[in-house]
Amino acid sequence: MSDVKAAAERQRKHLAIVAAGGDLTRSPYWREVDEGICSLFDQDERLLADAWLAEYAADDDEPVTEEWLGLGWRREVDEWGCLHYYSPPFCVNHVGGQSYWVLCHIPESGELQFSLGGDFPLPDMKTRGQVRRLLAGLGITP
Repeated sequence: MSDVKAAAERQRKHLAIVAAGGDLTRSPYWREVDEGICSLFDQDERLLADAWLAEYAADDDEPVTEEWLGLGWRREVDEWGCLHYYSPPFCVNHVGGQSYWVLCHIPESGELQFSLGGDFPLPDMKTRGQVRRLLAGLGITP
C-alpha cells in the first residue's frame, strides 16, 4: 500500500472514531507513550495535503486561455486565419510516421474546441484542470 493510501486509511479510521464519539485510544494515531495523538497525525495531514495539491493544482478551476495554452502547446495559424494549439504528441505510429495530439481549435468566435488529432471532437473542457487530467490520461506532459 502506498504511503498516501496508508495515511488516508489512518485518517478515515480516526475520523470515524471521532464522529462516533468513540474512545480515542482506538485511533491509529494514539500512542500511550505520548498520552495523546501522535505526530504521525500531523505527518499524514501534510502528506495528504501535498498529494491533493499535486493532483489538483491551485489554478485547476481557472478557465483555459490562449496564454495558458502557449506555455507548452505549439501555436499555429492556418490558411483561413484560424488559431490552433497542438499538445506534444502522445502516440507515434512508427510504421507510417503519424503522430497524434490534442488539438485546441479557436475559431473567430473565440470558443475553444478540443479534439484528438483534429478528427475526433472531445467534450467541452473549460478549465485547466480538465485539460490537465485529459493530458495525464494520455500520458502527455507539456
